[in-house]
Amino acid sequence: MAHLVNYPYLFVPSGIRVGRNLLRRFLALMQKFASVLVAFIIGGVVFGSPLLLQTAVADSPAPEVVGPYLAQDLTAKGIGFIFDDARDPRMAAASFLGDYDRFYPNHPYIFDLESSRTAYCDSIDDATCSKAKKFEAIAILPPCLNDQDNYCIESVYALVGDKKVVGSLVGNFPATLEHTFKGNSRLNLAAGSTPSLWKIPGVTNGSGNETYVVKTYLNQKSSRSADGVVQPFSVHTMSLGFYAANPIAGNFPLAQANNGGGDGFVKYGCSTNSESVCQRRTAFAPEVRYGIVLRFAKPPVSWFYGRLGKAYIDTKSESYGISLTVEGEPVQVPVLTGFSTWQNLPPYLQGRYQQDTGFGYDGNKNGEKDPTQWQFRALHTSDDFDAMKAWLPLVGDKATIMTPQFFLNSVPEDSMGNLARCFTTGNQVNGLVTSNATAYTPGPPNFNQQDQTLDYQIAAPHYTAGGNIMKGTYDLSIRAEVARCIYGFSSAPIKASISIVNENGVSSVATENVGEKDGWFRLGAYGFTFSQPKLRVKLTQEKAPENAPATNATPSKTPTPSKKVVKVVTIKCVKGKAVKVVTSSSPSCPPGFKKV
Repeated sequence: MAHLVNYPYLFVPSGIRVGRNLLRRFLALMQKFASVLVAFIIGGVVFGSPLLLQTAVADSPAPEVVGPYLAQDLTAKGIGFIFDDARDPRMAAASFLGDYDRFYPNHPYIFDLESSRTAYCDSIDDATCSKAKKFEAIAILPPCLNDQDNYCIESVYALVGDKKVVGSLVGNFPATLEHTFKGNSRLNLAAGSTPSLWKIPGVTNGSGNETYVVKTYLNQKSSRSADGVVQPFSVHTMSLGFYAANPIAGNFPLAQANNGGGDGFVKYGCSTNSESVCQRRTAFAPEVRYGIVLRFAKPPVSWFYGRLGKAYIDTKSESYGISLTVEGEPVQVPVLTGFSTWQNLPPYLQGRYQQDTGFGYDGNKNGEKDPTQWQFRALHTSDDFDAMKAWLPLVGDKATIMTPQFFLNSVPEDSMGNLARCFTTGNQVNGLVTSNATAYTPGPPNFNQQDQTLDYQIAAPHYTAGGNIMKGTYDLSIRAEVARCIYGFSSAPIKASISIVNENGVSSVATENVGEKDGWFRLGAYGFTFSQPKLRVKLTQEKAPENAPATNATPSKTPTPSKKVVKVVTIKCVKGKAVKVVTSSSPSCPPGFKKV
C-alpha cells in the first residue's frame, strides 16, 4: 500500500503544496491505485540503462508523449524515484458533491471508500445533502452554453503568428460520469461535469489531428450554519490542464469520484477517456501559443503557478461575473527518474529514506527493517531540491524524457510565504509564476528582505534527454499594486532587472522581458542553464513627484496620506566571483564582501 508521511502539507506528484484536504483524496487514490502508482514511480534509468516501455529521447516531443512508465516490477531490491508533475491526481479526478462527514468518518485525512457510497448528491437539494452538516465538491467545469453561464469554459484558441484561431466545442468527453451534479449559482457552487473536447481548425498537433482537451478542476467546500442554512461555497484549490490529444481505441477504465483516474490517466496517458476511446496526450503544434477563457462568478483564487512559456494571465469584469484568460506556449519539461541499490546511494539519500520524511512511496519499506532488502519507489515532490541534487550524479545529470506541458495550479493562501498580505490583495487574481524546470517552488516568489529581491528557486538536470544543454524559462506576472505593496512603492513607474544566481553565488543577467501594462507587471527570463539556479528579481523606483500618492505596505481601499520618499543609494559589493548590489538609504556590504 502506498504510504504518505504525516507532516503539515502534502506535496503530491505535481509538486503542489496543498493543505491536508487534498491529502485525504490522495490517500484514497493511493489506496485504490497503488499498483498503478507503482507503474509510473519506478520508470526511468538504472545507472544509465533505459527502462521505459515508451521512450522519447529526442529534445523534440515524440508524437505520443506519456512520460516514464514501469518496465520492471518491485521484485528488484533497491530504491527508485521519480520527479514528474505531469501526472497530478487532480487531473485524474472525477466530479462529485457530497456529505463531507461520510467521506471521512473515522479520520480527517483518510477517505473511506465504503461509507462514501451513500454520501454523494446529485444537487445540493437532494435527500443526502439535505441532512449534511459539511459539504465537499470536486467540480470538473463544463463548457459555457449561454451568455450568462459562469463556472464554465467560454473558449479555446490558438495564436499562429498574428492570426487567432478560435476552437469549436466538440462536446464533453466522456459524455457523463456516475456522480456529476448540478450547480447552484446562489450558493456559488459550480456544476460538476466532465472534461471537454475541442477542435482548433488548421492547428494540427503532434499526432496530425486538431483535437485538444480542457480539464478545469475546482475543489469547493461549504457547511450548514447552526440555524440550518447552507453557506456559500468557497473555492479551496483550482487546476487547469490543457492537452493536445490523439484518440486511441481500446478498453479503458473510467475515472471514479474521489478515487482519481487510475489507469486511464496514469497508466495509459489519457487526458480523458470513455470506456472505448482514450484521448491520449500528445505533442502540441510547434511555435503556437494557446489560450483558454474561463468564467467565474467571482475570482476563484489569488495566485497560480505551473507550466507555461511567456505566460499571460488576466481577469475582466463581465455581466455574469469574471472572465479569466490564460495564454502561453507549452513548455518541454525534463522528467527525471532512476533506480539504485541501497549500497550505491549517497549518505544523504540513505538518511532521507531512513528518516521516512518528505516523500510518498510504494513498496515494502514498512515491512522490512533492513534497508539493503528494501524494494520501494520514492515519489518525490517537485520542490525537493536536495533530493534531486543527490540523485543527479547517479543518472548522469540528464533528463529521462522531455514532456510537453501546459497547466496551472492554484496556491493556497497558507502557502503564500512571507508576504501573504500583499499576494492576497483584494478579491482578484494577483499573479502567475511559471517555469519549465523539473523542480520549482509551488508558490509565489519569496521576498528577500536583506537584498530586497523576489527570489524563486528552480532545478533541473544539466542535460536534456537528447544530450543537449537544458535551457530554462521563467515568467512572472504580478499585479502592479501587489508589487508596490511588497516594496512600499508609490504610484510612480517601476523598473526591474532579473539576475540568475548559480550554486556558487555567481550572478549573471538573464534575457529579460520586462514591462508594466494595464495594471500588470510582466517579466521573464530565458536561456539560462541549470542545475539549481535562483532567479532574482529586483524592482526599483525613481523618486516620486511631490504630489504623487504613495502606496501602503498593506493595501487598503481607503485613501492614505502620501508616504515620505527616502533617497536611496546603490552600491556594488564583491566577494571573489560573487557580486551583490545593495540599495538602501544607508547601504553597506554584507559580511565578507567589499565595496567597489
